[in-house]
Amino acid sequence: MHEREYELTTISNGIRVMTEPCKSELAAVGVFINAGSRHEKKENSGEAHFLEHLHFKGSSKRTRYGLETEVENRGSQLNAYTSREFTLYHMLSFKNDIPHAVDVLGDMLCNSQYQRYHVEIEKDTIW
Repeated sequence: MHEREYELTTISNGIRVMTEPCKSELAAVGVFINAGSRHEKKENSGEAHFLEHLHFKGSSKRTRYGLETEVENRGSQLNAYTSREFTLYHMLSFKNDIPHAVDVLGDMLCNSQYQRYHVEIEKDTIW
């Protein structure tokens, strides 16, 4: 069995970054958040999935439409899912676009804006 080469780095704010060299022209960038259905109680069931949907609605830097077109116009793919153990936000892009992928994911997760109408729409979707 071939063991894969990777490097795990913990940056000053405690975030762990795992990198793995690859000869492909594509790169996958993901953010795993330790928030899945396992961490929810009956009273807040579905919250991680709800927030996952809201993060795609735009930020202080990008509108929902702007986010979608910016990612697609670069030939990238942006997606997320919530499981029992965690929520994953991930982007597949060309390897020279890794800084852009990190910027998009960071913006989505740190600068999301929750418009009342988006919250109401997502309530109907999730619950």
